Amino acid sequence: MTLDDARKRLFAYAVDRLGTQEVAKRLDTSPPSLDAWTKGAAQPPTRVVMALADLVYELQKAGG
Repeated sequence: MTLDDARKRLFAYAVDRLGTQEVAKRLDTSPPSLDAWTKGAAQPPTRVVMALADLVYELQKAGG
């Protein structure tokens, strides 16, 4: 698995649990940007990747 594949899976996991609108809100971005990152059509900024890691951690901790 590549780093890009892992990122796409983490975005997809968060969106599956919370929905596009909520994930975009929590990552302080737009739904179209989130969609592009989830599909691998664009690279997210580092701040978003770090926020995504925190979000996925929170979801896992909560049993999501």
